[in-house]
Amino acid sequence: MSDDIIPLMISFYREELTDRRMYEKLANATSDEKYRENLKRLANVEDSHSKFWVDELEKRGVDVSTIKHKKLKLFFVILASKFVGRYLSVRLLESGEYNTCRQYADFIERNEGDDSFRKGLSLILKDEIEHEDIFEKSIEKTEEQLEKNRGIILGVSDGLVEILATVAGLTAIIVNGFYIGLSGLVVGLGGTLSMMVGVYLGKGQESDYRISEIRKQALFGHSKRDDEKINAYKQEGAQSAYVTGVFYILAALVPVTPFFFLPRFEALIAAIIFVSLSQWVTSAIVALSMSVSVVKPATRATLLGLGAAGATLLIGTLFHIFLNVSLA
Repeated sequence: MSDDIIPLMISFYREELTDRRMYEKLANATSDEKYRENLKRLANVEDSHSKFWVDELEKRGVDVSTIKHKKLKLFFVILASKFVGRYLSVRLLESGEYNTCRQYADFIERNEGDDSFRKGLSLILKDEIEHEDIFEKSIEKTEEQLEKNRGIILGVSDGLVEILATVAGLTAIIVNGFYIGLSGLVVGLGGTLSMMVGVYLGKGQESDYRISEIRKQALFGHSKRDDEKINAYKQEGAQSAYVTGVFYILAALVPVTPFFFLPRFEALIAAIIFVSLSQWVTSAIVALSMSVSVVKPATRATLLGLGAAGATLLIGTLFHIFLNVSLA
C-alpha cells in the first residue's frame, strides 16, 4: 500500500471516531428505548471499525493518540438534532456514511493492502450497508416527524423566496431603503394570511377524506372507529395553518430586516446572503428526510430562489428605465 493512502486512512479513522461519539450522544438524548438500543449498537459497531483502523495505522508507524474526532461535525449534528429531531439527524449520519462506503468499496476494488486488510475492510463495508436495515422500522417515525415539520419547511421556503423577490424588485424603483423594507413587510403579512388560508383549506380537505375513510372502515366492520384519531384530524387544518403562517412571516423578516438598517443596495446584498444560507439549510433538511443527496437539491433550490430575485430586480429595473418609475 502506498504512503499517500495513509492520510485517507487517518480520515477514515476520524470519521469512525466521530460517528461513534454521535451515536452515543444521540442515544443518551432519546427516550425511545428500542431506538436507544439501536443507536448504542451502532456506536459499538463504529468502535470496532475505529479499532480496525488503529491496528492498520499502527502497523505503518502512525501515532494514533494524536488523532481526535471531528468536533465541528459532532457539534453540527447534535445542534441539528435539536431542530429537526433525532431521527432526521441519524438520516444525516447515514447519508454521510454512504460516501464513506463508496470509498471503502473503491479501496477493495483497487486491491489496496494485503488479504487480511481487504477482508477486514469488506466486513466494515458490510456493517455500514446493514445500518440502513437497523433503522428500517424508524422510517415511519421519520416520516411522521417530517409531516409535523412540513408546515415549517413550507412556510420558511416560501417566505424567503417570495419576499426576497419582492424587495429585489422594489430596490430598482424605490430609493428609500426603509420604504422597501416596509413594503416587503406588508407583502409578507399579506402572504402570511394567504398561506394560512391555502394550507387550512388544503389540509382540511385531506383531513375530511381521512375521517371519512375511518368512518367507512368502521361502518363495514373492517376496523374499530378511532374517535381520538378523528379529533386529531379535525384539528390538523388549523394547526398546520398556524405553523405555516408563523414561520412564513419569520422567514419574511430575513430579507426585509436589512433594509431598515442599511442603504438599499447594501441591504439587498445582505438579504441575498441571508436568504441563500437559510434556503440552503431548509432544502437540505427536505433532501435529508428523503434520504437523497443533500448538496445538489439544496444548491438547486437556492439558485432558483436567487433566480427569482434576479428576475424581479430586472423587471423593476425595466420599469424604472422605460416607464420612468422611481419613488424616493
